[in-house]
Order: sequence, then structure tokens, then C-alpha cells
Amino acid sequence: MELRHLSSFVALCTALHFGRAAERVYVSQSTLSRQIQRLERELGVALFERAGRRVALTPAGRTLLVHAQHVLDEVREARLALRGAAGCLRGPLTIGCFDGAGVYLIPKVLAVLHTSHPSIVVSVATISTRDALPAVRDGAVDAAIVVLPVPLDGIQVVPLFEEELVLTLPVHHVLRSLRRVPIRMLLDQPLITSRPGQGTRQLIEAAFSAAGRAPTVAYELESVQARKDAVRAGLGLAILGKTSVLRPARGTGLLTRPLSPPIYRSVGLATRAGRPPDPLAVSLAEMAVSTAVQLGCKPLAQGDA
Repeated sequence: MELRHLSSFVALCTALHFGRAAERVYVSQSTLSRQIQRLERELGVALFERAGRRVALTPAGRTLLVHAQHVLDEVREARLALRGAAGCLRGPLTIGCFDGAGVYLIPKVLAVLHTSHPSIVVSVATISTRDALPAVRDGAVDAAIVVLPVPLDGIQVVPLFEEELVLTLPVHHVLRSLRRVPIRMLLDQPLITSRPGQGTRQLIEAAFSAAGRAPTVAYELESVQARKDAVRAGLGLAILGKTSVLRPARGTGLLTRPLSPPIYRSVGLATRAGRPPDPLAVSLAEMAVSTAVQLGCKPLAQGDA
């Protein structure tokens, strides 16, 4: 019985949907199905009832779930106990991170972390805050960089930093002459943003609502880079985290402008509630704050978010 099969089993127990469970453990749906089938063959029992797209636990599945969660918890506790046992932080760390921070901030953080702790092996999964929370609760990731606030059901959060959101526009756009762009001037502009329900999108929608009405959404693109490319192609404007568009190089076809009133998003580190602090996650959080401050963000204290 392999730990990765138990992790997939627990994820499917939580999601009760093969596609969503596969996303949580970062495998394809076919791979997850094979893992569950192998586990069922090894144990000689059916763990799930399948009726079309409907998935439900069998009595045997409910029994295994209790033991599987215990086994995975024990493995995590063992890893925590071994962290730093030789005087140097070591071992694997899996983190989830929303796209903007995952692409533009985390690589800088990992470079610093590797210099201090070369024995650490970090795996980064780019997932939205909404998807990161169940992944933290299920143990699919050890920690997640998330946009605050988040519901604290089974989650504990350490506030990290506050990042300003800025308008990203093509170099020849009519608004380029303004040093700071009022949000009310964007009400009729086509906006390129993420899917509904994402934390940053909710902040943008709240700011537009305060200015008079909802934004005019032209395209919904999950990737920050895709949104920048769409702006460059003249498909609309985007409101992005400042660290995603710092000092655009000449020739990129993009400009950035602060907004009036400004929009800020708070970023934090989410871990599963009821567990002792993971030394690796603590180090990651400290270096994330230090790096973000160097990029012009404001550090947050506990209770700020």
C-alpha cells in the first residue's frame, strides 16, 4: 500500500469527484482512477460506489478513510519531527500558490531559501486560493500562499504582506497620460480578469461597485501571463498585482498605472489547523515577506488580515 495511493484515496473521499480529486493531488484523472483501482484490488474490497458521475463511499471505504487519515497524519508528524534534526532544515515541502505570486514572487523566494537551506526540496503547485484551501485541509500540500481573507474551517493563517494592484494597459492607450487612473474611468473599459469567485477578482469587483457599477469583463483568463499577453494584443485592460508587472522592460508593449482609490490585496500563508508550525513553512513565510518588501509590498502583522 503506497502513501500516494492513500493520498489520492483521501482526496477522492473529500471531493467525491474524480476530476476535482485529481486536481488536488496533481495527477491526471486517469492516473487517480488507476491508483484507486489498484488500492481496491490490493485490499480486495470496493471502496467507492460509482453510478455515472456520482461517487459515494462504501462501508469499507469509510473504514479505510479513518485509518488512511491517521497514517498520513503520522507521516506528516514524522517529517516535522525530523526537520532540522541535524541542525539544518531539510526534506520535502509542497506548497500551493496563486498564479501571480507563484510565477513572479516564489522563484525569488526559493532562490533565497535554497541558499540558506540547500537540502530542502520544494514542490510548487499553481492553484487558486479557492482550490488551495481544501488541498491544505486534505494534506495534498503542506502550506499555501493565499489571498486573504479565507474561511478558517480547518485552516490557520499567518498574514504575510499587502500588495497593491495596478492597472496594466497597452503603451498607446488613451489613459497612458494619467499618472493615476480613477476607477470610475474604467467602468466602460473592457477588463481582462480571472474567473468569478477568485479573491483578487472579488477585490476588483468591490472597488468597481463602490465607483458605480460592475466591471465590463471582456475575457476571463486564469494565467497572469495570459492576461498580460491579452492586454498587449489590445483586447482590454487588466488589474494585476504590482509584483507581476514591476518595471516592465522597454519593448514589452505594456504600461502600468496606480489606481485611484488604490486597491490592495492581503496575502497570507495557510496551513492546516491543529498542527505544530512546520519549520520549513515558517522559513518560507519569513523569506516571502522579506522578498515582497524588497519588491515594494507592505509587511502584515498577525491580526492585520
